[in-house]
Amino acid sequence: MKEESKKTNFSTKNLIWIVALILIIVLIGVISVGYYKKATMKVENPIATMEVENFGTIKIELYPEIAPQTVSNFITLSNRGFYDGLTFHRIVKDFMVQGGDKEGTGSGTPTLGDLKGEENDEKYSIKGEFVQNGFNKNDIRFEKGVIAMARSDYSSMGMTEEGYNSAGSQFFIMTKDNANLNGQYAAFGKVIEGLDVLDKLNSVIVMYQQEIQKLDKLIQARFVEMFGTLDNPTQNFQTARLEELCSKITDGKHGGCVQEKGTKRYFVGAREIYDDKIHYDTAPEININEFEKDYKRCNVEIGDFLIVNTGATIGKSAIATDERTIHTLLQKSVALLKVRKELLNSVFLKWCYRVNTKMYMVESASAQANLLLSKIRKTKIYVPDINLQNKFASFVQQVNNSKFEVQKS
Repeated sequence: MKEESKKTNFSTKNLIWIVALILIIVLIGVISVGYYKKATMKVENPIATMEVENFGTIKIELYPEIAPQTVSNFITLSNRGFYDGLTFHRIVKDFMVQGGDKEGTGSGTPTLGDLKGEENDEKYSIKGEFVQNGFNKNDIRFEKGVIAMARSDYSSMGMTEEGYNSAGSQFFIMTKDNANLNGQYAAFGKVIEGLDVLDKLNSVIVMYQQEIQKLDKLIQARFVEMFGTLDNPTQNFQTARLEELCSKITDGKHGGCVQEKGTKRYFVGAREIYDDKIHYDTAPEININEFEKDYKRCNVEIGDFLIVNTGATIGKSAIATDERTIHTLLQKSVALLKVRKELLNSVFLKWCYRVNTKMYMVESASAQANLLLSKIRKTKIYVPDINLQNKFASFVQQVNNSKFEVQKS
């Protein structure tokens, strides 16, 4: 009986060990299958669908594993209807289309209320998830169809990091490859359907630019017809130096300013002056006290003439017409000319520069020299009767109205 009992106990132990071994093997098998599934299973990325009125549908695959905060911010704003009804406010030929600004001008910034669906007017921005900002995980290359967050560039003000982390709601989609942007902006997805829509948008801006160029040539031809050039005027006009025709000729602030969002005080430099106007979408907002201290010397007002005086875009100009003008502080790269309106029309002066490029270009030099204030002050131009200048300005306004209709269409 004892031996039988021992045999029974031994068999029971063996059975327990066998069962335990089977359980362990099964458990290992389950874990292995789990790891295998995790390793081989493809997780579907979220897809954003964008309906572009009169053009078609764009579908964009988003990459949360590469740019998690950027994707989360974009999805949240989308689901709250933030982007509904907004436009592509900026289209650059063979480069990109930009949208996501509720103001429609490029200067809008989202609020916490937009993000959270509550009453809160505090503006916000997100961390820039791209290599230059220390986010090495983002290796998306800027090819056609890639979507990325637009941001400001404050490097000229010594505030590089602030610019890196200034994105909010605005985004851009590449219409052509551009490796120069690799690692500099937070790319977070790519178009998987609707590249033809991007091609249509690109072709529209090409046609628009061609029409604008034709209208600009019309203005230039009218100027030459009425006044000729400085070397070959149509009449024996009186001449005078610009310092005699302006009550003030100066440039913007030398040095940077403290950035402060929400002040609606703008720091405008050379990059904001193009297409005959000031573009506030890239102009940083600055501290009010600093603005008021420096604005006294360089007080931009409606009707003032602005011209880029240094860099690659030297000679680009604009006439201050925006309501934000009185809240604009110029940077050193932009000169301000306050014309004496009884003698000189700002529109006439603008086209005088446009037609007579020698007023700012140095053709014989190997490198373009800066347009010094001393040169501006001493520049001599012809001065037609103010009524004739005003007549030309009225013609320009008519053509600009046509430009607006072209853009609107």
